[in-house]
Amino acid sequence: MIVVTTRFAVAEGRESDFEERLRQGAQLLEHAPGLIRSELHRPCALRFERALGQFLPEAKPTGRYEVKTWWRTLQDFEDWTTSPASGSQRALREAFIGPESLAVHEVFLDSPRSGSR
Repeated sequence: MIVVTTRFAVAEGRESDFEERLRQGAQLLEHAPGLIRSELHRPCALRFERALGQFLPEAKPTGRYEVKTWWRTLQDFEDWTTSPASGSQRALREAFIGPESLAVHEVFLDSPRSGSR
């Protein structure tokens, strides 16, 4: 099993539009062969202050949006990236600040409480 994390920096004022497009894309993604799970994450208006050992509020969220997807195999993910449904999500790029980043990890240890299996 692999986990793919894609991070997006979104232009200020475009967050709502970006989130709506992600919701629409998630519906397409649900039918992708080999997909086990997906999550959409938005940044929170918090920062961790190490000296205090706690989170403190910020005026606005910082950081990037993340999409995490779990796949049976890397081939399943690669097949999704070349599918017409994946191509329809290219309109999301209108809201980006800079390029997205993508990381692929292999799951080598799974907690029984994670519910992923």
